[in-house]
Amino acid sequence: MKKIGFIVLVTLGIAILVRAGFAQSAETQSQPSSANQFQLPKAAADLFTEIADIDKLRILNPLGLTADEIQQLVTIIKSAQVKYNQKLVKLAVDPLEKLATQIHQTKQQALTGAPIPKDFDQQIKDLQSKFEKERTDLDNQTLTSLADQIHSVVTDKQFKMMVDQARKVEPNSKGTDQQYFNLFVREVFIRYPRIVTLLEQMHTVKTGAGQ
Repeated sequence: MKKIGFIVLVTLGIAILVRAGFAQSAETQSQPSSANQFQLPKAAADLFTEIADIDKLRILNPLGLTADEIQQLVTIIKSAQVKYNQKLVKLAVDPLEKLATQIHQTKQQALTGAPIPKDFDQQIKDLQSKFEKERTDLDNQTLTSLADQIHSVVTDKQFKMMVDQARKVEPNSKGTDQQYFNLFVREVFIRYPRIVTLLEQMHTVKTGAGQ
């Protein structure tokens, strides 16, 4: 089954947190990093956001989630986000802090025109490779845990509907129902940055309508 993943690192900076909706909200990600960077007018950006939400509602609405189920999903996903981000930051920051002095010294030397030491480049490459492996392991652990928790919330019928929707994405692939369910969880509940906000909006409408 083709893997659809949970930033290629340049300096292992905090940019690693722009990851799968578990790091920043869509609103935060849309902010420009400099005055020269293109930025959509807010009204237009909001419309694009609503279009993206509509696409997710096209997937979520057929499930017929109850207000209680939605609230449970929100709680589960929020908790997973916090734990994931804390672990991801630790994976990135701890190794960097050990090289802090060397990084500062290398930059100061480079400012004078000195060549970048080959061993420094190799250390950074090794750091990146180690981080990528550890992040992949973390992604897989998070997916497995989250999928199990979500499976415990939804009904057998809803589980089957999620599996069927995932199979439509990769109709020629062979996999178990659990693998396709994991794919659904990854794409809808992990990768979509606004999933918590959208679920909360769905909950508000359902509770307001007395459902």
